[in-house]
Amino acid sequence: MLAAGLALGGCGTVQQIAGIPLAGPQPGGGYILTSTESSMDCRNLAERIEIALAEMSKAAARIPEEKKELPPTMVGVFERAFGAADGGSSNARKYREGEQHVRALAAEQSRKGCASADLEARIAATRPQPI
Repeated sequence: MLAAGLALGGCGTVQQIAGIPLAGPQPGGGYILTSTESSMDCRNLAERIEIALAEMSKAAARIPEEKKELPPTMVGVFERAFGAADGGSSNARKYREGEQHVRALAAEQSRKGCASADLEARIAATRPQPI
């Protein structure tokens, strides 16, 4: 049973030890697209950007309410108390990661020569309102 758990759960750890970045948000900022996202055509990349922007808007709208409530975990309490990057807010983290994802998708669009809208204005339209 232990061997099976190590075999199944160890892949990510081996990649991390080897310094091979995993797809998704990166610890130092930025975002690595999945192989599926990297192989998308212009239309699918544009659709994925729209979905990510909509998710960012939803997360931004939930941040003020979440900040009024006590964090559900002790980690969240410490993050909020000691000024972590997202202030203990899971929605702020989702928003930040969503922005990184949108920027990575837009970079892929640019690399492929796709037409794109004003990304900065679109991201600014989703920004959380100050509390």
